[in-house]
Amino acid sequence: MNFQIEKLIIWPKRVDFPPAVVPFHLGKVNVITGASRTGKSAIIPIIDYCIGSGTCSIPIEIIRDNASWYGIIIQTESEKLLLARKVPEVVKTSQECYVLRGKQISIPTMITEKNQNVDGLKELLNSIANIPCFSRADEAYNARLSFRDLTHLIFQSQDIIANQSILFYKTHETEHREKLKNWFPFILGAETIEMIQARNELKEVEKELSRRRKEFDRAKSLSNEWLQDLLGQLNVASKYGFLDDDLTSKNDIETLITIAKSILEKAHEAPKTDFNSLSRFRTEIIKLEDRESILSQNIAIIEKRIRGIAQLEKSLSSFQSSTKRKIDRLGISTWIRENAQGENNCPICGNKEHPLAKAEVIKICAAVEAYENIMPSALPIPAEFDREKRELKKDLEQLISEKNDLQKRFDLLRAKDEKAQKYHQRTKDMFLFLGQLKSTIGLIERLTGTDGIEDIINNLEERKQQLEKIASVSNLEKN
Repeated sequence: MNFQIEKLIIWPKRVDFPPAVVPFHLGKVNVITGASRTGKSAIIPIIDYCIGSGTCSIPIEIIRDNASWYGIIIQTESEKLLLARKVPEVVKTSQECYVLRGKQISIPTMITEKNQNVDGLKELLNSIANIPCFSRADEAYNARLSFRDLTHLIFQSQDIIANQSILFYKTHETEHREKLKNWFPFILGAETIEMIQARNELKEVEKELSRRRKEFDRAKSLSNEWLQDLLGQLNVASKYGFLDDDLTSKNDIETLITIAKSILEKAHEAPKTDFNSLSRFRTEIIKLEDRESILSQNIAIIEKRIRGIAQLEKSLSSFQSSTKRKIDRLGISTWIRENAQGENNCPICGNKEHPLAKAEVIKICAAVEAYENIMPSALPIPAEFDREKRELKKDLEQLISEKNDLQKRFDLLRAKDEKAQKYHQRTKDMFLFLGQLKSTIGLIERLTGTDGIEDIINNLEERKQQLEKIASVSNLEKN
């Protein structure tokens, strides 16, 4: 990067004096000599202040008391920049800056107002220096590099040179020292932006890879734990007649889950009952259960229809009430009549010479009143609703009564036959088991699901290798 100081400028407070300019020779070492207390030591603080320093180290008294702005002209590879900053007054530093850019810069005789602030000046310098706009994820002091950090390398004031414990400007502070150390390879050009980005991404890839591996290991561990539990449930399924296969040779979780799902799919067909082996009572119980199921379905259908009619009635009633309130509140026809005073007065535009105004008002009011009278009763609740509701409630009462009678017969038959009681209990236990089996399958699939995880892990490992190659120390040494 080409970044050389061409001129240092001080604008006086007195407007009748021209700016003081200190020229520098480009591409050469410039040596400034002079008597004591002539301002030599103020040059570095002025330059530092003009490029966005957070403090002002410019000596007080003459050089600060008599100046209004400090500035420098910078020569870059493609243009020149005038960077000026107002002298601090009450506060320690000023946020007011003035920037000019161009192939040639004409020094203004005076600066009256700012056109930039310190933050904007820093961003401009970051852009000129091609500073990366991201931080480092691989270091403890990983803050983003800025142009201000480069000043540690370019300012070697007298106190730094005389101090054997400090090598660079401001590195007596741990934060500045560690940050400069982390970014030093990049500043020297040994490290590229691509390498830093690769290290940042590598850290995220390693974190994601670790998480995915733990997830995969946990799934495999849970798979072994749930294997024995599922085997036990499938053995119970054999007792209920759902399964005839031998499970001794099947020891992987995927096969057992497939078998369990097939049991649930054909559960409505089983258990197959031999009606010839049941007593008359047990056969009758099965018939009653079938009838009870049909009645329960019909009751649910009728209740849903009754709720639908009630909801529709409520909606119609609410709409009518809302419409009537609006009409009562607006009272359009009443308002027109009250404002129609005189034979030729128009209540709308206020014109007092409107021909036939009264006759027109009467027509308008009649039309509006007709609408107002129609609206509240525009959507009457049909009488069929009430009749339908009565018939549905009558059917519902009959179905509930029949279901209650059915339950009494069912309880009586079951009480008379001990085998029927056992059959009923076995049926109840069987359905409870099927529910538990379904829950177990869902839980295992959620906890042990590894679909796609192995592919994700492989992709992450491949990406990790690519990034490690880009960010390797050998590349750093090569550069």
